[in-house]
Amino acid sequence: MDSTPNFESGPQAPRSTPREHPLRTFFRAATSWAFARHRGLHEPAIEDHISDGILSEFIHIDRIHSIRDEEGEPVSDMSGMAQESLQTSAARSGIERDLEVHQHVGDYALYMAGIFPEYLEREAASNPTPLLACIGSAVVSMREPVDYYIVEGRSAYSHVSRLYRSLDSTRSGVFHRLSNRFEEYLELMGLIRGYIREQENWDAIDWGDEDQPGRLIT
Repeated sequence: MDSTPNFESGPQAPRSTPREHPLRTFFRAATSWAFARHRGLHEPAIEDHISDGILSEFIHIDRIHSIRDEEGEPVSDMSGMAQESLQTSAARSGIERDLEVHQHVGDYALYMAGIFPEYLEREAASNPTPLLACIGSAVVSMREPVDYYIVEGRSAYSHVSRLYRSLDSTRSGVFHRLSNRFEEYLELMGLIRGYIREQENWDAIDWGDEDQPGRLIT
């Protein structure tokens, strides 16, 4: 049976936020504001990736859980996504799919640990299953969920950077810096979270659902 994650299976492909949707403008403003206070991190390509590629897309729950297992079911937790990314690489299912899966894992880690750290803490408290991360050839048990997301996010972005080396040196560099400075970009996401909470637009998004964080209210 094919174990390659399926991004498009199911009744329809995950929704994308319309290009002119007001929330895209709002997230660009939030991201720009955060980078202005963390100038050492600023890079136009990374600013665009965070505002348009992560924040504006992950307000849809089907975008957050766009990785699907071999039976077409959405993978809804980081350990499952990390496992699917390993299987994708091992199956040699093609560089496009490999890029897609690993970038999603990195984006998901940055988004969840940066915007919803309390959600991760609640999930860890209610689920005693150890958080096991691969660091080099070693498997390490992580106590803190945010630390686990940092390890998985950094690893995923590093893998994406390596895959892009022969395809697009600019994008390879972007993901290399996202990997190397993952914790700093996590701090930036915290600034974005603070900015959003201070704005009236906060109520336009259901950020507080304990089971489905990030669902767009339309």
